[in-house]
Amino acid sequence: IPALDGSVPAPAANRLSDLAAGESGRVARIADNDPDMLRYFDSVGIALDRTVTVREQRPFAGTVCISIDNGDPIDLGDIAAQSIWLV
Repeated sequence: IPALDGSVPAPAANRLSDLAAGESGRVARIADNDPDMLRYFDSVGIALDRTVTVREQRPFAGTVCISIDNGDPIDLGDIAAQSIWLV
């Protein structure tokens, strides 16, 4: 439903870093302020509309283990996990 100003409202999104083990969502937004991180995301298959599942949160190590579309596990650091929003 368009907003009164004619724009399309953005869906509520959660940072990947805030999800618990077993939770998943579709990538809705990726921070674009770091070209090197964007290249890394592209190389491991993190892209808009892909489904990401949190396999394990490791706050003591500053990493999160994820899978993309139920593929092989990938470890991301906190900064990378905070740069991805899921719906």
